[in-house]
Amino acid sequence: MRVQVTAAGVLEDYLPAGSDGAMTIEAPVEATLVAVRQAAGIPESAKPLISLNGVVVPRSQHATRAVADGDAVHFMPNLKGG
Repeated sequence: MRVQVTAAGVLEDYLPAGSDGAMTIEAPVEATLVAVRQAAGIPESAKPLISLNGVVVPRSQHATRAVADGDAVHFMPNLKGG
């Protein structure tokens, strides 16, 4: 199945050269958000916020939330403020 992946900010640097922050990933059926993150090359240490089809998914659900063919997954840097 195909999943559309985009990344913002510093996370774009993890995607393949020339992708301009967007790419399509071939993922196995019932792949999770963690599997998509790994396929995109974004390490867990980056602690990205992840949205699935425009809805932010809580970090506690990244390992269990499955993606479907045609889904859009967006990775955003975890910003800290003060």
